[in-house]
Amino acid sequence: MPRATSKKRSVPFPFDLLVLLIRPNDTSEISCMFCQQEAEYRLDNFMRDFGLGQGSDRKQGGLLDIDAVWREAIHRQVEGDYTPTYYQVVCMDCCIHFAAIQLGRKRPIQYFLKMASIARRQKGMDLSVAILCTVDSWQDEGDTWAIPAPSTDAAAVMQHVNNLGRDAAKAEEPQPKESEEEWEQRMQKRQRLLELRAQEIQAHGQLRLFLAAYEDLERREKQRGRTHQWVRGFVYGLFGPWLDTPEKEKLSEMIGTLDKQIKGFQAEAQALAEEMGVLRAQAQAVSKEEEEKE
Repeated sequence: MPRATSKKRSVPFPFDLLVLLIRPNDTSEISCMFCQQEAEYRLDNFMRDFGLGQGSDRKQGGLLDIDAVWREAIHRQVEGDYTPTYYQVVCMDCCIHFAAIQLGRKRPIQYFLKMASIARRQKGMDLSVAILCTVDSWQDEGDTWAIPAPSTDAAAVMQHVNNLGRDAAKAEEPQPKESEEEWEQRMQKRQRLLELRAQEIQAHGQLRLFLAAYEDLERREKQRGRTHQWVRGFVYGLFGPWLDTPEKEKLSEMIGTLDKQIKGFQAEAQALAEEMGVLRAQAQAVSKEEEEKE
């Protein structure tokens, strides 16, 4: 990858630069721009094409200043601008070919695209595959890596990466000697972990609403005084079987149910995270043993 050599403004190194986003083709263009096969994918590029540099991007003699292009991309993304500089519509074969050139290896691209295809076919979900480059300084050439993300929006993809954490995100790539079956098993657990996290967030949102409603009822009861509470309790004591359940009790039951659900989500997520850690460690150990034999 190209290098940047100077700094215009503060950049939080190490910085994850989004280089390429692979997502389903949502344009009106139906043919691959390289081979004319069906264009299944769209490649969003976030660094200007080296053949498109103009003006200040070119050094004396007309050569492109790659460092300037690199700096520009970093500065834009530091400011939260994830607008693609250009895109290409491609078929499956060309997608794998050009993405593998960008990443430096083909296997993760093949696996992640297969995962995205399964998610779209079985669950109606559109996943994307992001290629990032982590740079530790302006002089660092960077380390490229790939990750599948549950969104086709670049900003949302980067938010997903930040929420997941760089080390966990990088670990989603298949290990060098990991079989496809082993990787799929790990990814299924990872997908379930994401689903549990989404369910937990939704349940927490509902719980906050019910707690607020419960507190509001308690406040209104206190304002009405003890006499109202005594009369209400007496009436429900006599005619309770024929009356609807009091709203406060309904809310209390809902709060208890949600609390149990959240604890269940958290327990399952914890168990899955531990299993994934074991699977990843096993894959890394096998890879290391194979490398030592070679």
